[in-house]
Amino acid sequence: NWTERTEYTRQEIADRLSAGRYLLIFDDAEDAPSEAVKEILLLLNEWDTSLGGRAIIVLHTRRAEFEEIVGTSWIPVRGLPMTAAQALMESRLGKELASRILGDDLTALDDLCFGHPKTIESTASLLQLGERWLQVKDDLVRLSGQGPLSVNDEIMGRVIARLEDRVTGVKDLLDAWAVFEDRCRERVWREVAACQTDDPTQTLPKLDGALRA
Repeated sequence: NWTERTEYTRQEIADRLSAGRYLLIFDDAEDAPSEAVKEILLLLNEWDTSLGGRAIIVLHTRRAEFEEIVGTSWIPVRGLPMTAAQALMESRLGKELASRILGDDLTALDDLCFGHPKTIESTASLLQLGERWLQVKDDLVRLSGQGPLSVNDEIMGRVIARLEDRVTGVKDLLDAWAVFEDRCRERVWREVAACQTDDPTQTLPKLDGALRA
């Protein structure tokens, strides 16, 4: 039972992982501090994976520290092709609305959004929140030289800003995120995020309940 304690030594974690079949996913590993990378590498080296345990390290750009342990097991993940990018946008907006808003630009989404699912989904969210496609398109072109991570940050930031203006509960949720992400049942914070009311008498009890969950 991993919930018996809140902290374990690296050796205790390695021993527990070695006793079963576990999959560890280290996402956004390019942002991990050097000390954290050292800890990850030590853990992976101490983990006996003979029972089928595996680890996946997700990076947008390679880090030299992982070269030795990954070896020849690098798997490049390409962006979505045009048809898949178009299908994703249509699934978010609806086929008819996507065609009406984007027109011929639907076939250029893979280039405009780097074929990145998150960028496409965030772009769809901006359009659903009322931003004009021509403005969003101009911004995507302007930001294209900065790479997919910068574009994602920019577009997601605008989605959050729009949501904060529209729904009070979203700002409260983000302000309390450090507590929510570690201690709150998923269903509770999802309810808060979906709360469509500006009435604090309805929103605040949800926040209080989530923090106590």
